[in-house]
Amino acid sequence: MGMMTVDLMGERGRCEESRAPTSCEELSRASVVTAVDVGVSKTVCALAVMSGARADLIGAGVIASPNAASGKAADFIQAVRALRLAADEAERSAGVAVTEAVASYSGPDLGTIIVEGRVQAKAGVVSAKDEAKAVQAAVAAARDPAYRILHTAVLGFRVDGGARVAEPRGLEGRRLAAEVAVVRAPTAHLAALVQCAGEAGLVIRRIVAGPLAAGLAALDPDDRDGALVIDLGAGGVGLALFGAQGLVYASTLKGGGVRVTRSVAAALDTSFAAAEKAKILYASDCGLADRRDTVETPRLGPDGRLEPARVLRRAIQDAAGDRLDAIFADVARTLRRAGFALPAHAVLVGGGAHLAGAAEIASARLGAPVVVGGVCTIPGLEQAMSSAPFATAAGLLRWIVETPPSAAPALSFSASSRRSAQGGQAALLRAWRWLQESF
Repeated sequence: MGMMTVDLMGERGRCEESRAPTSCEELSRASVVTAVDVGVSKTVCALAVMSGARADLIGAGVIASPNAASGKAADFIQAVRALRLAADEAERSAGVAVTEAVASYSGPDLGTIIVEGRVQAKAGVVSAKDEAKAVQAAVAAARDPAYRILHTAVLGFRVDGGARVAEPRGLEGRRLAAEVAVVRAPTAHLAALVQCAGEAGLVIRRIVAGPLAAGLAALDPDDRDGALVIDLGAGGVGLALFGAQGLVYASTLKGGGVRVTRSVAAALDTSFAAAEKAKILYASDCGLADRRDTVETPRLGPDGRLEPARVLRRAIQDAAGDRLDAIFADVARTLRRAGFALPAHAVLVGGGAHLAGAAEIASARLGAPVVVGGVCTIPGLEQAMSSAPFATAAGLLRWIVETPPSAAPALSFSASSRRSAQGGQAALLRAWRWLQESF
């Protein structure tokens, strides 16, 4: 059985055209889809036209976070404004209006639990109906009012407590158990995201786990089995582990580029903004640059003001590398605690993927080959959005292409969760703290 994904409001229409529409009249008839990635360092809005089994990018907007230089997450009002500006920019470049969107969630407490559902095979032989009932029982066992299920994947079945098998149909036995991986996120956090988009004039139809979207962008279908995608974002580290069934594990860890910058700031005795600039200039993949070079980066003087200074490039890279090593050690521990073996190979995406030595440090911690990934071919995707930092937005478009509407059951928020997200500006600001808590 495959993966199911939540639909917040309903099903999207499908375009019956066999090619990408080129005129305004064709666009009005086509299925225009919108992907939204509300991140800590930037907000991305991408518009594409569905044409058969492909999505052609027709417009995009990218807005940097107003607080990126300080290392602080945007508050709710700033996030609403950034999303509206990104949507406006996408609308201008595409020439169509944005009203509905698929969004990603990569915030705190995105995680995966493994649940088991048990049923009796009354005929003494496992049937297709028994399989379906066992999976339904497992998903039912995972339901919790405090969380909403985003994705599920069947890991396997056991007949009469035996070894796990992928396909039990036709096997003799009386007791059937289904093991299901359930990816979920806090209901209140999702409600806040939906409300943020609503304040910006967008209706969120579906929410996809951000690490899954990043994985879909970085990996072709044939490369996914056994792969781990690590999304080194500004505010967190997203993990997506793939198996033969598709996504089998996803979570978000605290950390990311902001903490790398703070480590650099502490090592250089400088401000966050100066450390961020130094990280980008001197700790990113610099090719043949000599680590023994001295570079200019200011430090804090006795009066608390920045003053000119020079440091070894190596000092900046070592500070960033030490933090990266701690991040990847946490990744390995997290997978082991979840009961998964370390991956056969891994791909780094996100803004932190291009830090010097990131792939090598990750490889040492995971004991597997690690590469820096870009974005797999998506027609119309501009070169500026084909790099690792834009993997999530590009992956959302790919998810739309790959996921049939029938695999996306509707999800509604309870009255209490809606009130928590819609109870006035003060309540909205409280609901948005989940984003700031990731630092």
